Amino acid sequence: MVGSPQILSTTVVQPLVNQNVAMIGATSGYRTGVVVDMNVRFVGHAGWGTFTLNNQVLTTIRAERGDSGSLIFRTSDVTTVGLLVGGAPGTNRTYHTRADLANSQMQTERH
Repeated sequence: MVGSPQILSTTVVQPLVNQNVAMIGATSGYRTGVVVDMNVRFVGHAGWGTFTLNNQVLTTIRAERGDSGSLIFRTSDVTTVGLLVGGAPGTNRTYHTRADLANSQMQTERH
């Protein structure tokens, strides 16, 4: 993939509005975007029903079906900022769980 990083950092940082971010999706490959909002509510739909996730990050990364779970990282230093949880296929609206919050809720840390 031209322009994609070769090694991702294991460091986890908090995303910031207007920050340049990227992902490497299983379906869409390397895509870039910008963090546009924090603490957003995401309402998703699955075969078993509707669910709501609070405190999500909204970016302009254009993801496709099959990209869920992709790491989102800062383009400046490839540090992890989140995990892709959903969006509207075909649009530039994707939602991400903050990696720093996921680590603290699961009581995990980098070793």
